[in-house]
Amino acid sequence: PPHIVPFTAEEPVFAGELIQLTCYVSKGDAPITINWSFHGQELSSHQGIATMKIGERTSLLTISSSQASHSGEYSCHTANAAGLAVHSTTVNVHARWIIEPTDKAFAQGSDAKV
Repeated sequence: PPHIVPFTAEEPVFAGELIQLTCYVSKGDAPITINWSFHGQELSSHQGIATMKIGERTSLLTISSSQASHSGEYSCHTANAAGLAVHSTTVNVHARWIIEPTDKAFAQGSDAKV
């Protein structure tokens, strides 16, 4: 059966940043099919997600401008005549601050409003 080189998503990922996952099949006889899924559902190029096969053994999944909705489990599925293999990784997209919080000093006993 095919063998997928393990991959992980970079952490942390903030909204608006690029995400790229690479699925590389290091072992297994051709022809090899490579597909991606998101939360167990087959993934085609949509919702800002693009997949591209490079040669017989590599597939890239790219999210050009990540959003919180892109958070979740991505899986690479490979198959050939001898069997199948799956490798998964979790992507967490964090929101960006509109205004980054800062520390404020207050005198003891004074009033503070949030």
